[in-house]
Amino acid sequence: MAAPDAGMLFVQFAKVGLSGFGGCLPWAQRALVDKLRWLDQKTFTELLGIAQVLPGPNVCNLALIVGTQFAGWRGAAAALGGLLCAPCLIVLALGAAYAHFGHQPQVHAALSGMASVGAGLLLASALSLLRGLSGRRADVLLAMAACAALGVLGWSLWMVLAVLVPAALALHAYTGRRDG
Repeated sequence: MAAPDAGMLFVQFAKVGLSGFGGCLPWAQRALVDKLRWLDQKTFTELLGIAQVLPGPNVCNLALIVGTQFAGWRGAAAALGGLLCAPCLIVLALGAAYAHFGHQPQVHAALSGMASVGAGLLLASALSLLRGLSGRRADVLLAMAACAALGVLGWSLWMVLAVLVPAALALHAYTGRRDG
């Protein structure tokens, strides 16, 4: 398949943006890896890793990276524009509706249900990303350490990166020498 142009990037990321209720990441992964096969799982996981350490929303960073990779700055602008255009309009409309109907108990119940679904989507995405790891014990240990540091110990992202990136480099250098 030929590399996507800016128009294709806009359309596909618009579909991701419209599908991603509760989070676009699982939908981006399905589109880019499973459906379109623009990226393999390993590359997607690597690009997402870069997107996660940059400031800003992960999926927006990912759209910019993927768009740039395939179609330069035009691709980056198209991917981000496609991702955000329709959801921004929907959020504005929902904000206006909430201002009018937000006092209704049914609205609060619906929002609670949506939060649960969003958490489930995020968990499913995390489990899917684990499949993109090499399967080496070092990678699994690093993923578990990051999860424990963030989720259990309450470390900031910067603290986790400051500790685990050097640890990952050292661990991979050691295991690479030992395995090679």
